[in-house]
Amino acid sequence: MTILTAFDSRGCSAAGTCRVTINGVPATIASDEYTLDIIVPPSATTGPLCVTWHDRTECGEDFTVLSAPLLYAVYPNSVYAGTRDIALTVTGDGFMTDSVILFQGARLETQHISSYELAAQLPAAMFETAGTRTVSVLSPSLARCGVQSEPVEFTILE
Repeated sequence: MTILTAFDSRGCSAAGTCRVTINGVPATIASDEYTLDIIVPPSATTGPLCVTWHDRTECGEDFTVLSAPLLYAVYPNSVYAGTRDIALTVTGDGFMTDSVILFQGARLETQHISSYELAAQLPAAMFETAGTRTVSVLSPSLARCGVQSEPVEFTILE
């Protein structure tokens, strides 16, 4: 998240002269001449966003913390190497209409079934060799770079 500032914020984070909190939880910041880039901490919850600069604190309205999608299960969660294309279904919570399934980081063309179910075709080329891969869900419209779920393991058997 970026906050545009009406002051010269150079050296803010390096000098330790400013601090940003979200509902009382300290955020990591980086600064340039006119902005503070904020990394929202995982433990932050919706509440006031406050910036302290040279012992002066200003708080804005409540900042809404959007939760990352939660990925509970992948079906199937294993296949044999060399199997043909398969239909992959993931269940969880907080899936948005633009959420996509990532297989080992690669975006799959995803169908949004509901806020708790997504589906995609997994091409056979993605599981030609045995091993463990990861499946996760990315919600691109949340935050500037999107928000990704924790990964779930997918096993390719020999």
